[in-house]
Amino acid sequence: MTLVFDTSVLSCFARADRLEVLDKLTASSVRRVTTRAIIDEIERGIPANPALISVGEQRWLEKVPVDSPEELGYFAEFARRLVDRKGRNVGEASALAWIKVHGGVLFSDDQYAIVIAKEQGITPQRTLRLLVKSVCDGLLRQEEAATLIDELIAGGAWFPCNGSAEFLSWANREGFFDRT
Repeated sequence: MTLVFDTSVLSCFARADRLEVLDKLTASSVRRVTTRAIIDEIERGIPANPALISVGEQRWLEKVPVDSPEELGYFAEFARRLVDRKGRNVGEASALAWIKVHGGVLFSDDQYAIVIAKEQGITPQRTLRLLVKSVCDGLLRQEEAATLIDELIAGGAWFPCNGSAEFLSWANREGFFDRT
């Protein structure tokens, strides 16, 4: 499986200084990529958040261009729907375009990008689902996942549970720990 990482995931893990955990939890994927546009978005944030520089240094994360005619055609389609007047969400548009041509799973916590991915038949993956799966697979203990959620929230992530105090009850209520 190819995981295509979006800005929302990479930047929160970087600001929490937990990219090594993201590497560990996604290491079973055949390929882990992000687009050059996503790296550019993240690099523009370095002056305000110096920890973001670590994203570009990750050897496990392959940086791919979106520059073939087919990729650019899809990029234009997604950019019309995602990119706002301030030029935000170029990275999401590039990730979706790359996936449409090469296949893969969109790893994002951006709700609108996930809605578009689903409309396009692209499978999305969210951070909380990865953490639940990692607990179920024995890669993390529940307490470690809960602590990581607090660290990611401190790094700017938004989740439907309000930190570690609600994570376990939220995941149990949603039935995630009952699934195989």
